[in-house]
Amino acid sequence: MAKRSGSLAKTKNAPPYNQKATKLEGNLGIREADAVRRALAQAIGAGSACIDVRGLSAVDTSIVQLLIAATRSAAERGARLEIAGFEEGALAAFMRSVGVSAEEINVVS
Repeated sequence: MAKRSGSLAKTKNAPPYNQKATKLEGNLGIREADAVRRALAQAIGAGSACIDVRGLSAVDTSIVQLLIAATRSAAERGARLEIAGFEEGALAAFMRSVGVSAEEINVVS
């Protein structure tokens, strides 16, 4: 079994609001899902938020499900969760491979 090496971090001045973003990096899967869920809840708890996924090298369905759920949860609160760096990486490739539309999450360039 491959060693997982995902991480969560904060970065400055991310799109779209020139705000701090939660940065997802490395390989993220079911083992990291609880930490990702907490980070997403914290991000949207403060209002609109940005998640930078440029640093992801691999994801599984648990991470995609969390991003979709967090996007919907933010919308229900009148906030917006946006995903930056989508086109460049592993998240987009995985979502295409399992037939999940990018329209399920709010992708920004």
